[in-house]
Amino acid sequence: MSIVKNVAHIAFSLYCWVGTYAWMITTSFLCVPVLGLLGQKRAHRLTLFPALGWCVPMCFIRTRIHRHPEFDAKTNGMFIQNHISVLDGSLATYVIPHGFCGLFNSWHFWLPGYGWIMKLSHGIGVPSKKEGRSEVLSRAVRNRVDEIGISVLAFPEGHRTIDGNVRPFRRGVFFMARDAGVPIIPLCVRGLYELQNKTHRRFSPGSIDVYLGKPIPTAGLTDDQIGELAEYCQAMHQSWLDTGEMPQLEGYPEPPAAKLAA
Repeated sequence: MSIVKNVAHIAFSLYCWVGTYAWMITTSFLCVPVLGLLGQKRAHRLTLFPALGWCVPMCFIRTRIHRHPEFDAKTNGMFIQNHISVLDGSLATYVIPHGFCGLFNSWHFWLPGYGWIMKLSHGIGVPSKKEGRSEVLSRAVRNRVDEIGISVLAFPEGHRTIDGNVRPFRRGVFFMARDAGVPIIPLCVRGLYELQNKTHRRFSPGSIDVYLGKPIPTAGLTDDQIGELAEYCQAMHQSWLDTGEMPQLEGYPEPPAAKLAA
C-alpha cells in the first residue's frame, strides 16, 4: 500500500471511530425524552435505530438484506448473529425490523454512548457470578419478549472471530431461548470481516450481505436437541459465509425443532 493510500486509510478509520462514537453519545442524550414519552418498543425506529443503526452507512458500508421466505418481521425471539466486528450491534439495529435489546457482558453498560444506548434499550447484562445465572437470564429474555414486546440479540460465539470463520456456538444462549419459550432466529453476516475486524482495527468502505432466517421453535427441546440445534445454527452461519447463498446444508440433519414438531 502506498504512503498516500495508507494515510487515507488511517484518516478514514479515525473518522469511523471518532464519528460513530460521537454520534452515539450525542443521540443517546436525545433518545431519553423520546423514550420516556413513547416507550422503548414504539420509539425504537425513531431513536435507537438512528442512534446505533446509522453507524453502518456512516462508515460507507452498503448492506444487502436477504430474507428466508418464512422470515416474519413481526415475530419476536432470540436473534443469533456471528460475531465479527465492533459494528455488529449497529448492523443488527440496521437490519432487524423491530425493537430488540442486546445480551452482553455487564461491563458494556459503562461504555460511553454505546453502553447508554444498551441501557435505554433494556439490554440484558450477563452477571459475572455463574450460580443461578441461567435462570436469571432466561427470566430476563422472557420479560423482554412477552412483557415488553421486543426481541433479544445474542452472539453465541462469545467473542469476535480472529480468522473470519464462525467459532463454535456456545449452548447457553440456546438453553436461555428454550427456557424462555422463544424461537431462535438466525442472523448471518457475510463480508464484514474484510471491512473491520478484531485483528485489523482499521475500517474500509464496501458491501456486506445479511441473511435473516426463519424462526426455529425451541420450546420442549431436550438438552441433546439443544446441542444439535447449536451445531445446526453454527453450520448455517458458516454456510452463508462460504457460499453467500441461502443455507441449504445438504447432508446436515433437519433442525431438531422440525423433528420435534413432525
